[in-house]
Amino acid sequence: MCRKLDVDLLISLENLQIKAVKTVKFMPDWNVFLVTTDARVFTNVKAYLPKRNGAMASLVLNDSIFWEEGASTETSAMAQLIKDEELIRQTSDFGGTIPVNKLTPSWKTSQRFYYSNGSVNMRDAAVYVREQEWEKAFELWQKEYQQSKSKKVKMRTALNSALYYEMQDSIPQAVEWATIAQNLADEVEKATTKMKEKKSIYTFPNYFSISVYLSDLSERMSNIAKLNMQMDRFKDDF
Repeated sequence: MCRKLDVDLLISLENLQIKAVKTVKFMPDWNVFLVTTDARVFTNVKAYLPKRNGAMASLVLNDSIFWEEGASTETSAMAQLIKDEELIRQTSDFGGTIPVNKLTPSWKTSQRFYYSNGSVNMRDAAVYVREQEWEKAFELWQKEYQQSKSKKVKMRTALNSALYYEMQDSIPQAVEWATIAQNLADEVEKATTKMKEKKSIYTFPNYFSISVYLSDLSERMSNIAKLNMQMDRFKDDF
């Protein structure tokens, strides 16, 4: 096949397997029904060279893809669950990107959330976000963080501030604010205690969501460091 295509290397994606779990949960803190689909993709990636019999290398890789929607009623929430045919299509497409991420620097689209309720400033800031006026939104979030005595409000504005810094590609500052938000969420929802008691993550939804976001930010910071090391080899000669 390598000779037929006249290529120096052929990468083959083989034996794609998909495992998906769909859930519907009522989130009392948000007063919504949350529907999620968590799919894990397993694949065998093989590399072939033109003058070599058999695969030069074989890797078993896996990754996950996640869908999340909310609705005011259980029926509406169920209707928003991704259909099996669409799940297979999107997951298969996603499976094809898994080896690419191991070979070259790549972009990944991620979902983000922010808090928009709780005060006039929070609602006004949400309007600025929709208008892409991030600086004005950040000013209101910081004002609310400094003035409020409520830990829940501080948690929300800290998370929003982390998102602002991520939008500016200031990942260390984003991690700093997300960590503040996580600590406040732990205090508000008693998450550490509930985890020791092995209670469901749905009893501390803010802490869980913020922790997932903080993990994403930490991964971004690690990947940026790796990318800088790789690009430094070229010394701007590319």
